[in-house]
Amino acid sequence: MPIEFDCPQCGKRLRVPDGSEGRQAICPDCSRQVEIPSATPSSATPSSADKTEPSFNPYAAPSGDFESVEPNVSSEISPTLTTMSEILTTSTQIFKNNLGNLALMGIILIALSIGSSIASSLLGIIPVVFVGQANETVAAIATGVLQIAWGQAFGAFIVAVGLRYTLSVVAGNPNPFEGAFRIWNYFWRVLFAQMLIYLLMIASTLVCALLAAPFVWFEWGNMPDTVSISVIVVLSVVAIVGYFWIYTRLLITLPLIVDRNNRILEAITNSITYTKGNALAILGSFLVAGILGTIFAIVTCLIGTVLVVPFYMLMTVVIYRLSTGQPVTTSGNPFEALKEN
Repeated sequence: MPIEFDCPQCGKRLRVPDGSEGRQAICPDCSRQVEIPSATPSSATPSSADKTEPSFNPYAAPSGDFESVEPNVSSEISPTLTTMSEILTTSTQIFKNNLGNLALMGIILIALSIGSSIASSLLGIIPVVFVGQANETVAAIATGVLQIAWGQAFGAFIVAVGLRYTLSVVAGNPNPFEGAFRIWNYFWRVLFAQMLIYLLMIASTLVCALLAAPFVWFEWGNMPDTVSISVIVVLSVVAIVGYFWIYTRLLITLPLIVDRNNRILEAITNSITYTKGNALAILGSFLVAGILGTIFAIVTCLIGTVLVVPFYMLMTVVIYRLSTGQPVTTSGNPFEALKEN
């Protein structure tokens, strides 16, 4: 008999297959991660009404009264080494087996991005209306602030929706669209974490640029040209290494917020911990995918972007699952990971 229990956060009645006790699941309504309790007498003992119902088949498509719970079968996560080959192979296999769902996500995300760009352009009218033409400088600054704020907020919304959707696909949820837009419990954390990561990337580059500036603009202490060039090259390498260190080591910060309900600093710390030893594999995977994705988008006159965007999102989630030692469902069967464990 299936196990029924209430979500401790929103109270939604959930139903999962028998034998799932102790595993982790995500409420489709509020996205709260909960531990599946043991079967209660009320759910283990069939009532008179239950006797007339057909036996529960966990491999059948969800029925109308079945409250789907996205499986997250590992209650504990731990740092796990992975390889570029494993990342690319796993991502490609999942992409092939879930092409329809992921292509739909790509279309939705690109449509949202286009709508966001149009809205951002319209926001430029607001300062002109309130400030008028009298002070063009104030109007220009206000327009810039509004558009940047809108871009960051809507960008975080798109990332949160994409991660929630892709996490459902990788977890084997047969209906990943369900709950994809229920991201408000962690939206602000995604927004501020994303902004913090961007600022760290910019800061690492800016610091090295400021240190190199005297050697570029001034002849500092009549230093020989070879020394100046050497210093500039070293600082440039440091800036590039710092940028990619932040990118690879903080890559799974947002998935940890969305999937594990981490706080911002907790997610950053955990991301650094779980990606230890995987930085080169992560960097190599994205370099290969980036080159191939760019070529594919150009060849298809940018139409292929609807597949490239979800593949990048998928690869991020795959890296998150592999780096934290969580099983990854590649066949599209929502109970594959449960059976393997």
